[in-house]
Amino acid sequence: RTRTSPKKKAAGERREPWPPGAVATNHWAAPTGMVDLRPEGADDPVAAALRRTVGHLRGLVRSWIPTMKWRPTLVYGARTYRPGSVVYPHVHGEEYPLCAVVCVDADPGAPAWPLEMYDRRDGA
Repeated sequence: RTRTSPKKKAAGERREPWPPGAVATNHWAAPTGMVDLRPEGADDPVAAALRRTVGHLRGLVRSWIPTMKWRPTLVYGARTYRPGSVVYPHVHGEEYPLCAVVCVDADPGAPAWPLEMYDRRDGA
Protein backbone atom coordinates (compact mmCIF):
# COMPACT_ATOMS: atom_id res chain seq x y z
CA ARG A 1 0.00 0.00 0.00
CA THR A 2 1.10 3.54 -0.39
CA ARG A 3 -0.13 6.72 1.18
CA THR A 4 0.30 9.96 -0.68
CA SER A 5 -0.81 13.50 -0.13
CA PRO A 6 -4.43 14.27 -1.06
CA LYS A 7 -3.44 16.08 -4.28
CA LYS A 8 -0.29 14.20 -5.30
CA LYS A 9 -0.62 11.07 -7.42
CA ALA A 10 1.97 8.30 -7.38
CA ALA A 11 3.81 7.76 -10.68
CA GLY A 12 1.63 5.63 -12.96
CA GLU A 13 -1.37 5.80 -10.61
CA ARG A 14 -4.93 5.51 -11.90
CA ARG A 15 -8.16 5.69 -9.90
CA GLU A 16 -9.16 2.20 -8.83
CA PRO A 17 -12.63 1.07 -9.90
CA TRP A 18 -14.70 -0.81 -7.31
CA PRO A 19 -17.74 -2.94 -8.15
CA PRO A 20 -21.13 -1.97 -6.71
CA GLY A 21 -21.44 -3.11 -3.10
CA ALA A 22 -17.67 -3.45 -2.51
CA VAL A 23 -16.94 -2.58 1.11
CA ALA A 24 -13.29 -3.60 1.71
CA THR A 25 -12.38 0.12 1.87
CA ASN A 26 -14.32 3.37 2.17
CA HIS A 27 -13.54 4.11 -1.50
CA TRP A 28 -16.72 6.20 -1.84
CA ALA A 29 -15.35 8.74 0.69
CA ALA A 30 -11.60 8.40 0.08
CA PRO A 31 -10.99 7.01 -3.43
CA THR A 32 -8.12 4.57 -3.79
CA GLY A 33 -5.61 4.53 -6.61
CA MET A 34 -3.75 1.66 -8.26
CA VAL A 35 -0.27 1.42 -9.75
CA ASP A 36 -0.34 -1.58 -12.08
CA LEU A 37 2.51 -4.09 -12.20
CA ARG A 38 1.97 -4.58 -15.92
CA PRO A 39 1.95 -1.10 -17.48
CA GLU A 40 2.06 -0.50 -21.20
CA GLY A 41 5.75 0.48 -21.09
CA ALA A 42 8.00 -2.38 -20.01
CA ASP A 43 10.69 0.12 -18.96
CA ASP A 44 8.43 1.91 -16.45
CA PRO A 45 10.61 2.40 -13.30
CA VAL A 46 7.66 2.23 -10.88
CA ALA A 47 6.46 -1.10 -12.30
CA ALA A 48 10.03 -2.42 -12.30
CA ALA A 49 10.41 -1.53 -8.60
CA LEU A 50 7.10 -3.21 -7.80
CA ARG A 51 8.14 -6.37 -9.67
CA ARG A 52 11.39 -6.49 -7.64
CA THR A 53 9.37 -6.08 -4.44
CA VAL A 54 7.06 -8.95 -5.43
CA GLY A 55 10.08 -11.16 -6.16
CA HIS A 56 11.44 -10.41 -2.69
CA LEU A 57 8.05 -11.11 -1.09
CA ARG A 58 7.86 -14.54 -2.72
CA GLY A 59 11.03 -15.51 -0.86
CA LEU A 60 9.61 -14.22 2.43
CA VAL A 61 6.33 -16.08 1.95
CA ARG A 62 8.23 -19.33 1.28
CA SER A 63 10.08 -18.82 4.58
CA TRP A 64 6.78 -18.32 6.46
CA ILE A 65 5.28 -21.59 5.23
CA PRO A 66 8.23 -23.80 4.24
CA THR A 67 6.37 -27.12 4.55
CA MET A 68 3.37 -26.12 2.44
CA LYS A 69 3.20 -26.39 -1.32
CA TRP A 70 1.95 -23.12 -2.71
CA ARG A 71 1.96 -21.01 -5.80
CA PRO A 72 1.39 -17.31 -6.21
CA THR A 73 -2.17 -16.74 -7.43
CA LEU A 74 -2.65 -13.00 -7.61
CA VAL A 75 -0.41 -9.95 -7.79
CA TYR A 76 -2.11 -6.92 -9.21
CA GLY A 77 -0.24 -3.81 -8.15
CA ALA A 78 0.12 -1.25 -5.41
CA ARG A 79 -2.97 0.40 -3.98
CA THR A 80 -2.71 3.99 -2.81
CA TYR A 81 -4.60 5.25 0.22
CA ARG A 82 -5.15 8.90 1.08
CA PRO A 83 -5.82 10.53 4.45
CA GLY A 84 -9.21 9.35 5.70
CA SER A 85 -8.93 5.94 4.03
CA VAL A 86 -10.19 2.96 5.98
CA VAL A 87 -9.66 -0.70 5.11
CA TYR A 88 -12.40 -2.69 6.77
CA PRO A 89 -12.00 -6.26 8.03
CA HIS A 90 -12.57 -8.59 5.10
CA VAL A 91 -11.61 -12.03 3.80
CA HIS A 92 -10.07 -12.63 0.41
CA GLY A 93 -11.52 -16.12 0.25
CA GLU A 94 -10.36 -19.72 0.38
CA GLU A 95 -8.24 -19.32 -2.76
CA TYR A 96 -6.09 -16.66 -1.03
CA PRO A 97 -5.09 -18.13 2.36
CA LEU A 98 -2.10 -15.80 2.74
CA CYS A 99 -1.86 -12.13 1.91
CA ALA A 100 1.16 -9.82 2.08
CA VAL A 101 0.85 -6.10 2.77
CA VAL A 102 3.83 -3.79 2.30
CA CYS A 103 4.08 -0.07 2.91
CA VAL A 104 5.92 1.13 -0.19
CA ASP A 105 5.89 4.85 0.53
CA ALA A 106 4.55 7.17 3.21
CA ASP A 107 4.73 10.89 3.78
CA PRO A 108 7.59 11.69 6.19
CA GLY A 109 6.25 12.86 9.51
CA ALA A 110 2.76 11.48 8.85
CA PRO A 111 1.21 9.61 11.76
CA ALA A 112 1.58 5.84 11.63
CA TRP A 113 -1.27 3.93 10.07
CA PRO A 114 -1.97 0.85 12.21
CA LEU A 115 -2.47 -2.48 10.48
CA GLU A 116 -4.19 -5.28 12.39
CA MET A 117 -4.64 -8.77 10.96
CA TYR A 118 -6.76 -11.52 12.46
CA ASP A 119 -6.98 -15.25 11.94
CA ARG A 120 -10.21 -17.24 11.56
CA ARG A 121 -10.65 -17.31 15.36
CA ASP A 122 -10.33 -13.51 15.65
CA GLY A 123 -6.84 -13.84 17.13
CA ALA A 124 -4.59 -10.90 16.31
